[in-house]
Amino acid sequence: MHKNIKLAVSEELIARLIRAGILSVEDFQCLDSYSKQSMHRIYLKSLINNFRTKKDL
Repeated sequence: MHKNIKLAVSEELIARLIRAGILSVEDFQCLDSYSKQSMHRIYLKSLINNFRTKKDL
């Protein structure tokens, strides 16, 4: 039996978890289309920020 949990997590925390390799977009396949688009946006921003950070090193 599946139970639903409503959870609020900041975009910054999600971005940090994605950059750390703990979460990926595939982990959120059960989301509605708006939330999926938001997750993809956060994911892409995280990749860009991660690339910029590595480039500056």
